[in-house]
Amino acid sequence: MKTFVITTLLFVSSFNSFSQTVQDINLLQADSSWSKEIFPFPLRFAPEIDFHGVEEARFPGGWSDPKSDEFWSYVFVWQIRLKKPLNALGLETHLKTYFDGLTRQENTSSLVLTNKDTSINADFVGEVRLSKPFNSDQALTLNVTIEQQFENENQTGILLFRFSPQDREHKIWQKLNAVRYRDDC
Repeated sequence: MKTFVITTLLFVSSFNSFSQTVQDINLLQADSSWSKEIFPFPLRFAPEIDFHGVEEARFPGGWSDPKSDEFWSYVFVWQIRLKKPLNALGLETHLKTYFDGLTRQENTSSLVLTNKDTSINADFVGEVRLSKPFNSDQALTLNVTIEQQFENENQTGILLFRFSPQDREHKIWQKLNAVRYRDDC
């Protein structure tokens, strides 16, 4: 019984320590008006995405208000272990799996292309179509830009995703683009 109690206490202590460490992560630079969430990989809502690392998501104040220009506009970064950079097809597959799990549906579609538009600072562009997101009764198409950094020596991938249902010319994209990955992480 004593061994069981000690083992349980050690497990709870290490879990609490991990949770505190995860919450202290600041991969993204954003002003204090942005909400923040941290998720360790594998993601609880999309465990099929077989990465190890962490996701930090940032949300502007109006992201859940359908009447706001910020509705469903947000940024997240994945800092994950990778053997090689991801290509457009891999990103497309992971985004579908991610949003299927997030919205608890299986009819998300995604399209990711290599960016050829020099006016957009991203490696990839695309869209994610959600048939019924959790805070809307209507289908929603999110435009997405993706920046990717890969460190071969450490086998680390940094993927910065920006999403909004607004066209890329809309002012919300200036706000989304102001959220940056911290190079000192």
